[in-house]
Amino acid sequence: MEDFKKERETQVDENGNVVIGDIVDEEELNRLEGVQFDVQSNAHVAVISYAYILSLVVLVLRRDSKFCRFHARQGSVLFFLALIGLAFPSWIRLIIAHGLFLAMVYGFLQASQGNW
Repeated sequence: MEDFKKERETQVDENGNVVIGDIVDEEELNRLEGVQFDVQSNAHVAVISYAYILSLVVLVLRRDSKFCRFHARQGSVLFFLALIGLAFPSWIRLIIAHGLFLAMVYGFLQASQGNW
C-alpha cells in the first residue's frame, strides 16, 4: 500500500512560505496536476470571458475546462446585469456601469493570474 502514496517533506516554496509535508495518494496528486494544467493552459481564454457577450462564446467553446466555465459564468452574470441596468434611468445606469466595469477588471486580473 505504501507504493500508492507519496510523502512530501517540509519545503519552502518560491514565495518563502513553508509547505508542511503530508501524504497524498496518486489519484489526488494526478487530479491536482490536472487542475493546474487546466488553469495554465486556459488562463488566456478565461480572460476573454469578461468581455460581455464573449463570455457566452467561451462558455460554449471551452465547456470541458472547469476554470474557463467558472470565469465564463461570472462574465455571463456581469453581461446580464449590464442588460438589466439598461432599464434604469441614466444616473443609476452610470453607477451600475462603473460597478460592473470594476467587477470586470477584477475578474480579468484574477483570470489572468490563474486564480479562481
